[in-house]
Amino acid sequence: NTSESTQWSKPPEDSSDNKADSPGPGKDPPRVGGYYKPRSDCEKLFKDSVLIPPLQPESTTCVSTALAYSKIWLEGLTNEQFLTIKEEIEKLYLQEFKKDLSDNGITDSILQQFIQYYSGINAQPVSLSELRKKISEGRSGLSSLVIRKQDGSIVGHEIAIIGYDSCENKFICKDPQKMEMQKYSDQELLRFNSDRKGQNSIFYIETDFYKKNIIKWKKEN
Repeated sequence: NTSESTQWSKPPEDSSDNKADSPGPGKDPPRVGGYYKPRSDCEKLFKDSVLIPPLQPESTTCVSTALAYSKIWLEGLTNEQFLTIKEEIEKLYLQEFKKDLSDNGITDSILQQFIQYYSGINAQPVSLSELRKKISEGRSGLSSLVIRKQDGSIVGHEIAIIGYDSCENKFICKDPQKMEMQKYSDQELLRFNSDRKGQNSIFYIETDFYKKNIIKWKKEN
């Protein structure tokens, strides 16, 4: 939940033009994760193949889940470490904002502040045109997908961006509530930013920061 006036709701159901791939035969059950998303001819992923983690366990924790995905991908961690990483991110939220993230999610007024400064992930605001370049350089991204309901209310949902499809001109995303890859256009991802008075809901993840600090930490320990 990324708006004080918003009631949590799941994203829209998949449509035929909104699916990027599915687990397929011989792969793990669709709610578990553990398989890899390979790159097709039109697709540019930030890595050669991307591990697909489990779905979010609570309906309110899409932000911590998407951030945990990013850390798994950045550091080459396993799905067995997913819940521990997610809980560490939620502890940082509790420490800074004195609220339990799993109770009500994150309100829009502190969404960018938490992701950028307090999540433990080096996420930097970026435009979508810049994000395409960052993906080609080996960085993933985050965005808030927003759905307008018929009554005028807005549903905010955090997703992880793993690549770009040049044939469809859409970003390839891992939605914490959907095991299959999703594809969203620039307009769909920019919808939230257009309403937010200067705040940004689109980020890239600075991998070089982690590489340098992991090497430094290993040397010191």
